[in-house]
Amino acid sequence: MVRNIQKTEGIVIKHIPIGEADRIVSLISPSIGKIRAVARGSRKPKSKMGGHLTPISHVKLSIATTKTIDQITEVETIESFRKIKEDLSLLSKASYMAELAESFVQEENESKQIFYLLLKCLNLLQIVPDTEILIKFFELKLFSLSGFKPEMIICSECGIKLTPSSYKFNFESGGLLCSKCTLEIHSPGEKLSINSIKLIRFIQNENFEKISQLNSTKNLLDEIEIVISKYLKSILDKELKSKPFLDLVAKQTKHSIQSKKIR
Repeated sequence: MVRNIQKTEGIVIKHIPIGEADRIVSLISPSIGKIRAVARGSRKPKSKMGGHLTPISHVKLSIATTKTIDQITEVETIESFRKIKEDLSLLSKASYMAELAESFVQEENESKQIFYLLLKCLNLLQIVPDTEILIKFFELKLFSLSGFKPEMIICSECGIKLTPSSYKFNFESGGLLCSKCTLEIHSPGEKLSINSIKLIRFIQNENFEKISQLNSTKNLLDEIEIVISKYLKSILDKELKSKPFLDLVAKQTKHSIQSKKIR
């Protein structure tokens, strides 16, 4: 029995088929948080909803709340992100960001900041030349919004202010360790160079317009990627399903670029 109708907007994260013609759709909404609802008949060829519910779509929708599973009754596309869906590299990055955002959002919990961060980054993904720095921007801002901001100013164990240098990043405490704590604490971590620490701090504190003007080296981004990837796994206690796809496409793209240079 239907209790009420909620109107909201959302970003489609994924969907799975059920029955002969239906789908269960997962979305992120600014007002409701994580949504999991059924779209009846959306797999039928003449369905009015099917084309609007493809992953990585910004939509406006109506949801009927029931005692079992919520039901999508109306849906309209606001932005289809066509450029992303036509480019495998962009799609792999968008899928990763969408799944990552969903991992930090709860059901029936307002998630405006995370929703609009994801929406902003999907729009930027279609236009910026440096998508690697955009991914780092998204990850670090998401950590901050979710209460997992990496501590890069003081020692995450003893609280002493850190002077400019290279330090070990401790995954359990979620931040850098001073030299003394590094010797005393034997837990998983990864060393970060002084320039990587500076770049992380800058990304944490600035908007993307300023960050996009940086001329970051591939080595720095690779170093930061190792730490973020391991830190994320320690938080979620799992690897995102989209991560292997992201890494595979990145590897293929790199190989393709190198092959063209050789020719």
